Amino acid sequence: SSFGPRPLSLGGAYVAVGGDPSSIFWNPAGIPSVNYGILSLGYQPKIGDINFYELYGTAPLPKNIVKFGGNIGIGVVYWNTTEQGWNIFNESTGNINAGEFLIGLSYKKDFGGIISLGTTLKYAGSDIAGVKDGAFVMDIGGLSTFQGVGIGLLIKNIGFSTVSIPMEMSLGAYYTFFKSRDKMHNIAASFELDSSQNQGFNLRFGSEYTWNGLSTYDGFIKARIGYDTSSSKDLGILSGFSFGVGFSYFGATINYTLVSYGMLGLNHDISVTYDVDRLLLRKAVNKDGVPPTSTIKFENTLLVFGEEKYGSLGLKFEVNDNVGLNKVKFKIKNKKGVVVKESEIPDLRGKKDFTKSLLWDGKDSEGNPVVDGVYTFEVEAYDLNKNKSVSSKSGLMVSSDPYGVVLGTKPDTISTIGSTIRFFLIRDKKEALSSWRISIKDNKGMTIKRFGMNSKKKKVGRQASVLNYIYFTGAVWDGTDIKGNLVPNGEYTAIMDVQYANDLKRRSFPVKVYVNVNR
Repeated sequence: SSFGPRPLSLGGAYVAVGGDPSSIFWNPAGIPSVNYGILSLGYQPKIGDINFYELYGTAPLPKNIVKFGGNIGIGVVYWNTTEQGWNIFNESTGNINAGEFLIGLSYKKDFGGIISLGTTLKYAGSDIAGVKDGAFVMDIGGLSTFQGVGIGLLIKNIGFSTVSIPMEMSLGAYYTFFKSRDKMHNIAASFELDSSQNQGFNLRFGSEYTWNGLSTYDGFIKARIGYDTSSSKDLGILSGFSFGVGFSYFGATINYTLVSYGMLGLNHDISVTYDVDRLLLRKAVNKDGVPPTSTIKFENTLLVFGEEKYGSLGLKFEVNDNVGLNKVKFKIKNKKGVVVKESEIPDLRGKKDFTKSLLWDGKDSEGNPVVDGVYTFEVEAYDLNKNKSVSSKSGLMVSSDPYGVVLGTKPDTISTIGSTIRFFLIRDKKEALSSWRISIKDNKGMTIKRFGMNSKKKKVGRQASVLNYIYFTGAVWDGTDIKGNLVPNGEYTAIMDVQYANDLKRRSFPVKVYVNVNR
């Protein structure tokens, strides 16, 4: 590919970058994810009076057509030139027209906001002095982005015709290695290794500085530099250097690049892009006073250091907004409310729905294991009009103590008279117990129910292991208090105290249980 000022200004090291409509020809997995669409027009005067014209467009795939959605893109690149023809007798034969075009139709799908897969079906055609030819080929690409790091892979020119078009493979990385505290400035670098049939390997490098601060609507100024080694072998070491700038305001973007071809001179590429999302969203955003909504789910709630079975916590959240999301922050806090780990997804480009799944390994932002305790997961969401919402869910338990007690419930809610909640240990005991006691407390901390086996009686309730859970005879609550009366609807806390046979005493993490009975 040699189209698109932003990719060219990064030396062509673009397979792991994306976010530009010209990704149709660089890596279809990098096509922008949009709610409405993006349109881009480009012009590139080639050396030798050959003019390139570029057109790109991306749009969402209507879910009433394909339920799993995704984004589609179309790209058209065309060049033409006219030269005076001469026969063998040095006589003019009139003008000879020559032209080529490349059409690409792309599809891209995001998976969990981290991985994208895409494909582009391309048709390359030519008409030189009335002689026409053409071929179909296909590109398949993947892109993974997370916290300023991108990894991209592209298999290019998979042929469907007899015309010989070299197949290529590209592997690249993109890394944001500097970000200011106010997140207004950042610097990223890109690297790419390309392999082409019968042409060996080429390296491409690029770096991009970004200043974000022009507007809420994707306003920025960018400066870029890059180097492509593919042409330096034939055109000199100065060939392959590129420099570029980009300006964006309220969704309108101008990108320009200057490319050196060594002995052949310099070339330019310029494009004008408009993000239709911003045009249609602008009025709605200014009137929007409703903050986003968030839903948090835990796949599991216990992490035990040193045990593979409980080695990580699966967390998932979904954020929705009627107009469009700007950014999302998610945090993990200890019981004192101190943030031990946090991350941010800064540019959601007005998405109305965003879902993310992640694993937490029980370590803080510095990579150190957190202390034992119960942790809270918090989602902080901002829409395009800076409306903010905060949602949180507690109950993430981290334990490094081999004698630590982790209490489970099945179910966690009493919804009808006569239904019960059964308590159990959700990991094996380190050794035998000499006593155990479960206390149910109300929201004031008062104990309303207590049951278990007293160590003074030297007797412990029967224990049964089912699916690695340890159940206890009598560890069942029917929603009544000490006097046998059904307690009011609400939230309650269960705590288990145990004493091991070696006289060690431990208290479990507090577990929430609920009563919600129609009376």
